Amino acid sequence: MKKDDRMLEHKLLGIVHLVRHRVYADLRHANKLFAEPAHFRVLKNLRQCPHSVSELAEKLEVSLPSMSKTVTALVKRGWVERLRLEQDRRIVQIHLTPDGMAALGEMHKQALSTVAEMLAPLTPEERQSLTRGLDTLYMALDESIEKLPPALLHTLDQDE
Repeated sequence: MKKDDRMLEHKLLGIVHLVRHRVYADLRHANKLFAEPAHFRVLKNLRQCPHSVSELAEKLEVSLPSMSKTVTALVKRGWVERLRLEQDRRIVQIHLTPDGMAALGEMHKQALSTVAEMLAPLTPEERQSLTRGLDTLYMALDESIEKLPPALLHTLDQDE
């Protein structure tokens, strides 16, 4: 591996970290109800379809007690609800509520606003250059995603 390639990899990871950190910090500041990055990730997963607490814990790679605590916090906010399955009353699924969907929409808008603010200092030429570079990166990542095992692909789809 060439030194330039290693530097590029470090820069990309650093940028991902900086953007994510800034977005989550702004979400906490702008929305007093938003307390944890995990809330955003859980709501995004539930937007796709209901899940059990154990399914959410597995998808988001956290412990079951940690996910239970997160779900309880989201229930208290009215963003999710626990519902028992009619066909098997032992199974409890977590559903996104209309308030949860609205909160997720607000969080998404705030995240976009934060990214727009971060990009504001760029000149039009720098924006065009960045867009071309991101298009190239997107295509490279898209090709690498196609090579992943189906089980991991399903996990990535749910996280979008």
